[in-house]
Amino acid sequence: MSGRVVQTTAELPCTEAVAWAVLADLPAWPTWNPAVASLDGELALGARLRLGLRQGDRTVTVGVRITRLEPGRVLAWVGGVPGLTTAEHTFALEPVAPGPADAAAAPRCRFVHTEAFSGVLPWLLWPWLRARLLPRYEATNAGLAARVVDRDQA
Repeated sequence: MSGRVVQTTAELPCTEAVAWAVLADLPAWPTWNPAVASLDGELALGARLRLGLRQGDRTVTVGVRITRLEPGRVLAWVGGVPGLTTAEHTFALEPVAPGPADAAAAPRCRFVHTEAFSGVLPWLLWPWLRARLLPRYEATNAGLAARVVDRDQA
């Protein structure tokens, strides 16, 4: 998808399998993701999801469709209003190889959080949109990191 892109990354103190278990539990997203009020639907390629996004003191519900699903590695969905704005949101996990100095360290993985926008609105509103989204994505990354630690300690 061409257009404007927001991307953040976070190193998580767990394996990809642990992080994936959190990402794959769609109904639990509101417990760790401060941007999500609800997420309903089946985790399956082509499935339609209802995503409730927190916008201040209200919730905006949007429909998205899962366009990429690689269990243990990648979840992506697309939503929007064709022509005005379409967004592909991708959540990817990558292994982090331990360096020679930390070969005995606990496993880690990298979370790559990307959203690519196309259409007229992102081009017109890009500085405002990017400034608004980056802190939300960083908060999502921090929420996921905290959740995998909680899960690992349970």
